[in-house]
Amino acid sequence: MFMTTWFTPSDGRRGPSGLSSTLAFALALAVLPLARAVAQVPQELPAPPPQGAPPPLPGTPPPLPGTPDTSGPLRAPSAEPAQLPEDAFPPALPEPPVDTSAPPPTAAVATDLPATAEKPGPPKGDPFSISSGNGAYKLRIGLQTGIKAEGIVLDGDLQNRNPFFVIRPLLAGHVVEPWIKFWFSMELANNPPYLLDGYIDLNPCDAFGLRVGQQYTPFSRHESFGPQQLLFPEFSTVANYFWSGRDKGATIFGSLLDKRVDYYAGFYGGSPLRQFTILDGNYVVEGRVTWSPLGPTGGTEYPYIVHKGEGPAPFRPSFTFNGYYGKIRAATENFNPSTFSFVAAPSDTTTKSGTLGADIFLQGSRFVFFAEGYYRRTRPNEGVEGYNSWGAWGQVGVLLIERRLDVAVRGSWINPSNHVANDRFLAIEAQFAYYFLAPYVVLKLRYGYGVQRAPDMMAETPSAQGNTVALASAAGKLHIGTLQLNLSF
Repeated sequence: MFMTTWFTPSDGRRGPSGLSSTLAFALALAVLPLARAVAQVPQELPAPPPQGAPPPLPGTPPPLPGTPDTSGPLRAPSAEPAQLPEDAFPPALPEPPVDTSAPPPTAAVATDLPATAEKPGPPKGDPFSISSGNGAYKLRIGLQTGIKAEGIVLDGDLQNRNPFFVIRPLLAGHVVEPWIKFWFSMELANNPPYLLDGYIDLNPCDAFGLRVGQQYTPFSRHESFGPQQLLFPEFSTVANYFWSGRDKGATIFGSLLDKRVDYYAGFYGGSPLRQFTILDGNYVVEGRVTWSPLGPTGGTEYPYIVHKGEGPAPFRPSFTFNGYYGKIRAATENFNPSTFSFVAAPSDTTTKSGTLGADIFLQGSRFVFFAEGYYRRTRPNEGVEGYNSWGAWGQVGVLLIERRLDVAVRGSWINPSNHVANDRFLAIEAQFAYYFLAPYVVLKLRYGYGVQRAPDMMAETPSAQGNTVALASAAGKLHIGTLQLNLSF
């Protein structure tokens, strides 16, 4: 109920008149029931709209429970609270089972992170290359280098030395198709620098490929390895003596029977490496076949050095038979200052030579054995009796620390001519090699001792038939110590 107090203000003004009080009291009595109805809103689902009320708009959600119905006049409160139907809400999902045997989860903290950064490993793919989005074109740059500190003593006298084994920048890649490849490299370790390799390969499948340009000839598997793939700091002296060298021409090659058989057949112009002119009548033909009955061998002369995560090198034997025959007319190069070029001038000396060779390659998880043997028949000139040359070399490598350290020995022998006495060459070498990341970074420490016997002439000696026989090395007793760092990519 309402209570009102009527008073006379202290300032002498009068309050409301009697008629006004009566009207105010009647208005309060009329409003009181309406206030009670609003205060007691029914707690139940709204009833359907009354007859004649406009229907709700399509898509309008129903009002929430407890919301007043504003579609019609206020309704009287219900005597009992409304009950929701049982299917008004979906049933509660069951609680998932708790695995009490598992340890409680813990939040990741800083100690869960690796203590050190990931160590560098072998590069994936070609790290120094660019290619088109569809892979049709690719260009990569590379470098093969060997820098060394070396001491050479010949018969007690220190000798001049070159601090570089090789410095060979290269450009390689493919165009249009991945099997159309190219390779161009320079040799900067000699003066003047010169083009070492420049060829194009067409190799649509393993069984067939064609290489054209200036290239290393396939005779001698050892000479087909790159400088970074060698076991010792340099190529074998014996292999260099009998090898046909680099030449300009074409080679057909391929792999058959799941790469158990490799073949090479080439025809070349008989032009020396730095001589771009091919003299009429010169030629060299070569062939090589390699058989690996248990599968291909490793891609280096130290196949037991594997990267982390790779399995040990499997046992694999491999055998090669190769040979070449050529007719070479020697030439001298004269510099023409007016054209600033070298001009090849043919000589009167024509040499015909045929060479045969064979090798054996055995690899295991902790060792490697590689040996080659050669025979060559040389006729220096027309009307001059020829002579025979023999040579062999072999090396053994043993793994000491997995992926890191090995020890190796190599022996060499050459008989330059069966018509010249006292011309034998013998050598023995031993080394330790540490592989930081093979074949990209390798450190080698080597000691070698060799003896080149001296015929009547020191550098080259004529036989009784007038032949000219080249020796394998400078005559005398040779000591050599080498510390060499190889870097390639």
